[in-house]
Amino acid sequence: MNNKTNFYINGKWVKPLKENTFQVINPCTEESFATISLGTKADLDLAVSAARNAFETWAFSDIEDRISLVTKFVELYENR
Repeated sequence: MNNKTNFYINGKWVKPLKENTFQVINPCTEESFATISLGTKADLDLAVSAARNAFETWAFSDIEDRISLVTKFVELYENR
């Protein structure tokens, strides 16, 4: 079974501020196949704050830097 109980916020995996898990059910077999965390408003606020900070940096970066970074993302994705 997959356990996906941490969130990826601000470049690192972090535990939710409050434990609140949910069993994901396969509708064909009616069996649980994963456990995920349900975030709270506070978890969401942390993620949104991190995203806003990252966007400020991204918004003022050069177009060449953006192209290079997106190209690297595509290469990593294709080679996974």
